[in-house]
Amino acid sequence: MAEQIKVPNIGDFKEVEIIEVLVKEGDQINKGDPIITLESDKSSVEVPSTHTGTVESIKVKIGDKVSEGSIILEISSSDSGDAKNKNSVDEKVTNKVEEIKDIAPTKEKSNIAPIVSTDLIGLAPSTGASPNTLKFAREL
Repeated sequence: MAEQIKVPNIGDFKEVEIIEVLVKEGDQINKGDPIITLESDKSSVEVPSTHTGTVESIKVKIGDKVSEGSIILEISSSDSGDAKNKNSVDEKVTNKVEEIKDIAPTKEKSNIAPIVSTDLIGLAPSTGASPNTLKFAREL
């Protein structure tokens, strides 16, 4: 399956120059591998591949000016295996979710009485609050 890799969003720039082509026809590339380098007035940016596969044809050369959406190259994609793996993972997750839904939480009442403790002075429940916080609470 042939996939086209296009120039991604490069901001407000139009007609950015290609200063380096990092792949050649027949190369095996992975998703995220740099494929070209673009240079604007302010910076140089490597454009990563959005697919995994073998480079079939390169549509640009050094010195070309490109904008967002311009076709860089075509690859024979090997991402179809990733789609099958993704579907398999989705299926497993769905099955686990169904198993978890089958387990209903129990609504038993506890026979244990709550334990109320007081601090050393015996004036306030032991909340872990600082003395200043307890004083402020009493004032309110």
